[in-house]
Amino acid sequence: MKTPANTLSAGGPDWIGSSGRPRFRAGELFTVAFLLVLSLVVIHHRAILSGFAIIDGGGDSVLSNIALEHEWRWVSGDPVHRDLWSPPNFFPERETAAYTDLLLGVSPLYDIWRVWGASIQTAFQLWMLTISALNYAGAYLLLRLLVRVSVPAGAIGAFLFAFGSPRIMQIGHQQLLPGFYVVAAFAGLYILLSETPADLTPRRAVTGLMLFTGGVVAQLYTAFYYAWFMAFCVAVALFIALLVPALRNRLVSFVRIFWRPVCLSILLAIVLLAPAAMLYEHALKTVGPRQYSEVQHFLPTLEAWFAQGPQHWIYGQLNRKMGIDQSFGGEEMFNGIGPVTTGLVLMGFILFRRRRAMLIWGAVCGVAVAAVLVWPGGFSLWRFVYDYFPGAQAVRAVSRFGVFLLLPASMSLALSVDWIARRIHPLAAVLCMLVVFVEQAGSSTGTRSYSQVSVEGPAEGIAHQLRPECRTFLVSFPANQTSVPWMQIYGMWASLLSEVPTLNGYSGQVPPHWPLGDVSVGGPADRSRLYGEIQEWMHQHAREIPNVCWVLSDGTGTTMIQNPEAPREDLQAR
Repeated sequence: MKTPANTLSAGGPDWIGSSGRPRFRAGELFTVAFLLVLSLVVIHHRAILSGFAIIDGGGDSVLSNIALEHEWRWVSGDPVHRDLWSPPNFFPERETAAYTDLLLGVSPLYDIWRVWGASIQTAFQLWMLTISALNYAGAYLLLRLLVRVSVPAGAIGAFLFAFGSPRIMQIGHQQLLPGFYVVAAFAGLYILLSETPADLTPRRAVTGLMLFTGGVVAQLYTAFYYAWFMAFCVAVALFIALLVPALRNRLVSFVRIFWRPVCLSILLAIVLLAPAAMLYEHALKTVGPRQYSEVQHFLPTLEAWFAQGPQHWIYGQLNRKMGIDQSFGGEEMFNGIGPVTTGLVLMGFILFRRRRAMLIWGAVCGVAVAAVLVWPGGFSLWRFVYDYFPGAQAVRAVSRFGVFLLLPASMSLALSVDWIARRIHPLAAVLCMLVVFVEQAGSSTGTRSYSQVSVEGPAEGIAHQLRPECRTFLVSFPANQTSVPWMQIYGMWASLLSEVPTLNGYSGQVPPHWPLGDVSVGGPADRSRLYGEIQEWMHQHAREIPNVCWVLSDGTGTTMIQNPEAPREDLQAR
């Protein structure tokens, strides 16, 4: 008998039963938890096996850690961090939080570990583990309760979403780690569209709208990239729905029946999104949009959708033969999920193309990949998206779309695994699952990491050099001792330790007219240049900066620079 087109069940929940409602059994929790723990150990093995001495990521990871700590101190009432949108970096520039992702939607998961006494960096590592677990749990619940796949298929689909190779390779960009709000938003849409409007109860309609609205709002307060990708995909899906008569009639019927909760959810979303939207809009007006020449550097080629990095357990040598090495756009371009996994995902979209969710997701994925792809001759359809789609000019690393598309890939994979188990043999499905696991986990050896001591040590040395009368400070390092971004990061971390605002700053953008982008000192000329740049910044902000303690981390100590333009009471303070 033919499976109804409006269901997404590919096989029974246990590979032997019917395709009805999921039947949760006693062993399900153990199976799911076992795969989750195994995945956490394999993917985050450096942190766990080192006793949390090693942290996954690089300089951008420290930036995310600083953002989360700033939000924790704002909640705690720290006077230095009293302005949520203005962390004490790039001092005294305001509303610089929007220069990077806010992470406010996931900061409570960091705050919990700080409340329990974890140090700043250890809390960050535990936050990463918590986020990974929630990604896995959210995807699993979606696949089991809504897509109605089996326990094994749901587990491997959730694994691909939470620990897929593109997400692993982007582990140094922790703002891309949280994905469960995207799952919530899609779950809301699925509930709304899985039944005909006439059969949809008001309670399910409200539940679906709240899930979608809540997911969208929380995602914008977490990471801009996912929020924008979500908006782009919804726009494409809406366009497709309007083109297909059956989908268009269904959409119109839904709005006609449930127009009151729809209007209420839109109004609620506008009210909740307004603060973040205005913050981002102000940042865009202040620093200007990304230039297309900058965006072009992050448009993926066809090879990027197969690349998993030159250090992959299995495919590293193959990647190198294809010309994919560490210079291949860095981790930004490694969007591959492995040939077997890719085949299973494509198979799912083909086999289940008659089902609405897979049809729409398949079309959206096709449009997204075609839009970001660099075609022969350097042409890309993204030029039109950049010019005409709202907010696109704020998106730099377009290749990160590969991480976002792990959600539809996980659905398609789970359906394919169930189909293989029922139509071929369960052992064949298990073999496919093992290959999928290895193909994703094999990327974990190619990710970057750093030690807690490497950040804490230099920052403590800087903090100890600050005098009690320092109202703000700037850190400089000898040229070639470390990279300039790390010099700025050490200054920001020293600000956390000393509770003194800093002129140093590192983020996705910098304030206009900020002269302190290069704080390296290679000789007397650099000293003279930096001294002048400090005075220039002090002149621009005479009322906010009474003095600057210039810490030169070359053994020469700290130089106090007074601002003669500061109000007299500030010059006499402290």
